[in-house]
Amino acid sequence: MINDSLLDKEILNIDKFFHSLINVELPLPKARISNEIDDAEVSSNDGSTGYVTINPSYLKGRNRISYRALLAHGYFHQVQYFLIGFYKSYLKEIKKGLGSGLNSERLSDLLDNLIESSAMFFAISYITKDLRGSARKYKIIKYLKSKQYMPLNGKFYNGNGVMLLAYSNSHYSIKDTVSKVLSPKEAVGIMKIYLDSVTASDKS
Repeated sequence: MINDSLLDKEILNIDKFFHSLINVELPLPKARISNEIDDAEVSSNDGSTGYVTINPSYLKGRNRISYRALLAHGYFHQVQYFLIGFYKSYLKEIKKGLGSGLNSERLSDLLDNLIESSAMFFAISYITKDLRGSARKYKIIKYLKSKQYMPLNGKFYNGNGVMLLAYSNSHYSIKDTVSKVLSPKEAVGIMKIYLDSVTASDKS
């Protein structure tokens, strides 16, 4: 049986993972929606505030906090809510398991799955963005070529001819295909390319 203190420790580890991945503040406990169409003002307990862009259609009946860096880098609103929704669903399952003898091995599996699935979705949204004019595009191309994915007419196909990547903002149309041909380890590899490129640009 896992006690509450261990659960809290593991949840904190997940928080640290998201914090290092996205390089922004962790989700803040309160959100106040402003009068602006696309803006939400995020307030923390210590009174500090920050503005994030949120699609108002997602705010009906909700008070959710965003990860600012995803939005700051132009990522889709859906990614933000996927990550938070996924995170919450796993926490719910973990807490439910506490009453039915969830063991540490099972908890570890749940947390690993959470990280891999979040990494996968991050990678999907990243590689299906319109990357034209960006040096990062060539890093992604280099990475995919190293994994034997082949460019064809501006799109990427694997050896079986399955579409992997298209320069398009409509990532949902190919999300399922990408998730089938891209392994969690490869998704993490793509995230590392992204994080390395951000780090390099910050240093320059």
